[in-house]
Amino acid sequence: MIEDQAMRSNSSWRHGLALVVTAVAIAPGAFAPTANAAVQVRFERIQGFNAPGTPAKYDKVGILETGSSKARNILVLNPGTSASAAYFEPLAKDVVTRATGWQVWA
Repeated sequence: MIEDQAMRSNSSWRHGLALVVTAVAIAPGAFAPTANAAVQVRFERIQGFNAPGTPAKYDKVGILETGSSKARNILVLNPGTSASAAYFEPLAKDVVTRATGWQVWA
């Protein structure tokens, strides 16, 4: 009986802790949409690798640049084969909103 009560108490404590951790994890993001609305986003194509046998018009790389163009630091996120740069946009906006002096390129 005492073991059952201790286990229920321990389970309740863990459940409460999980709720607090979840609330803390979610709370900062709750304010992000307002802050993210003012984030600069640009798309630019730059010269890429000149691949032999590939037409020059395809030797370009597209970059989705998020944040101030005057930022001194750049975090580069490279999507895989099943995503595009736009997939990273919510994360990129959140990063530049919270990290002063950074921009994100994907």
